[in-house]
Amino acid sequence: MFHKGAYLLVAAVFFLFASVCLFSQTQTTGRIAGALHDVQRAAIAGAQIVLRNPATSARYSVGTDGTGSYSVPFLPPGSYDLSVSAHGFAAAEFRSVWIGLSETTTLNAVLLRGFPPEAGFPRFYASDLT
Repeated sequence: MFHKGAYLLVAAVFFLFASVCLFSQTQTTGRIAGALHDVQRAAIAGAQIVLRNPATSARYSVGTDGTGSYSVPFLPPGSYDLSVSAHGFAAAEFRSVWIGLSETTTLNAVLLRGFPPEAGFPRFYASDLT
């Protein structure tokens, strides 16, 4: 039979092994986050953000909160197209936005008021965002 000390030793080794396994796992996704404002720097709440990966056709959709902020976590790394729309504002589209492994890509946008929908999307490429 084991003594009480032997049980404690076995338990300690088990928890040490389990914690090493947990910390050794690597993250396999990235994240995009940002905020939407108008030209007067007022937050745009309730805007629709649609993120699409052209290579896989995966699509993710979120809305902005009361401060105009949004976040899309757990994205497989790759190049994405992001479109933004909000009632009363011109829509915008950003092409080739790179989401890296274990990184947060920040994309903030300023939308113009009262732009007619038939005018189409202003298009931007990630290389234009400096």
